[in-house]
Amino acid sequence: MSEWQKDKQLSGLYKRKRVGGDVWTVKARQFGANKLRSVVIGRCDVMSGKVARKKAQPVLMMLGEGVNPNDVKKANIASKIEAEASRKARSLILQDAVEQYNQLKPFKPNTLKDQTSVLNRNFSDWMTLPLSKITREMVLQRFQDIQKRVSNRRREVNKRWVSEGKEPKVYVNDHGRGEAQKAFRYLSAIINSFMNDVVEGLPLLSHNPCIVLKDKKVRKVLQPKNRYLNNTEVTALIDMLERIHHPQYKGSVGHSEADFVTLMLMTGFRSDEARTIQWSHVDHISKSFEVRDTKNHTAHRLPMTSATERLFARALTRRIDDHPFVFPSPRSGMKPASMSRVFDRITSEVGFNFSAHDLRRTAATTASDLGFDISKIGALLNHKKQNVTMAYVQSTLEAKRAILQAIEDAILHFDDPSDTLAEANSSLGFNSVKPI
Repeated sequence: MSEWQKDKQLSGLYKRKRVGGDVWTVKARQFGANKLRSVVIGRCDVMSGKVARKKAQPVLMMLGEGVNPNDVKKANIASKIEAEASRKARSLILQDAVEQYNQLKPFKPNTLKDQTSVLNRNFSDWMTLPLSKITREMVLQRFQDIQKRVSNRRREVNKRWVSEGKEPKVYVNDHGRGEAQKAFRYLSAIINSFMNDVVEGLPLLSHNPCIVLKDKKVRKVLQPKNRYLNNTEVTALIDMLERIHHPQYKGSVGHSEADFVTLMLMTGFRSDEARTIQWSHVDHISKSFEVRDTKNHTAHRLPMTSATERLFARALTRRIDDHPFVFPSPRSGMKPASMSRVFDRITSEVGFNFSAHDLRRTAATTASDLGFDISKIGALLNHKKQNVTMAYVQSTLEAKRAILQAIEDAILHFDDPSDTLAEANSSLGFNSVKPI
């Protein structure tokens, strides 16, 4: 049997035998090109001769007009693929947008964790929505809903605390405005990253719906947090931290947690900076230690003072095997402790509320009260230098040692603050200056 069988009724139509099954095929010359073309119409087992003849006629007509049906078919397939890609691009959902955004922008683990938590907490029901379907009205309503939810939750928590005899927490910015603004900062940044994308010559998105918060003047300037511990609170905290190391102490705060809080109070470290210090970055010979995982991605080395030297000595006696972190996780010594509940336990025992960043502000405020200038305090806190000249001025370990020892002495009430500053300035070759 021949591979090609002519149809008895329509010239140019063939039944072609193939390994995968017989197919109806048009075989004829294309006008103008003078080339023989083969165009598959369909499978013989699912298409009758009558239907094949009907489908073959327009194909033969196209060949007679000088058009290659195969080229038309390929163009149609490409057009459908392009249309589907366009449809998918314009249907980009928030969840996929978040994933693409995070792949392109290298976030620190904690920043990524915070972003994920905030987005899931406030926009979980939007994750399957296309970005183009998020409207200005939805944004405005969700902003208000977040504030109400947070405000109600805070009210319930404080109500429970009062019933338990605890001091209710006072918030700098009421009504959950901070949570709402953070949520929409993250969302707006994600949407903005797709604003200049073009699909088929047209912008993927016509606008960022989050701009409605600016248009309606809903996003107000938040009152900055300025809480720091006063002298009475510092004294109470130091007394409590010292009691934790007493053999008769039976409270809920561990020695490692007490040293963690002490280190932040004495150095102004951020919480993540303090908890991720590794023993390989602690030098007992030069009496210094370094934080590598900092907010501004710049390693931060500080000298040991009297208190911090004792602190590292205590921590070293608690070290198990070759666990790398000074404050290891109790579950896995190869990871740093989360310290997620330490402030709840300490504030409960000491009798007043404060956060990790309050300790940082306390260290900075103490240094300022002692008369140290902003540049030295900024170097201690590892802030980014604000101008070209400051970038050339390097802060030495000895300069940091002077300010750290001064803070420590003032906090522990070893010396009169005036004398402490005089000694610190003298060690650096400065004239003695009394604080204002």
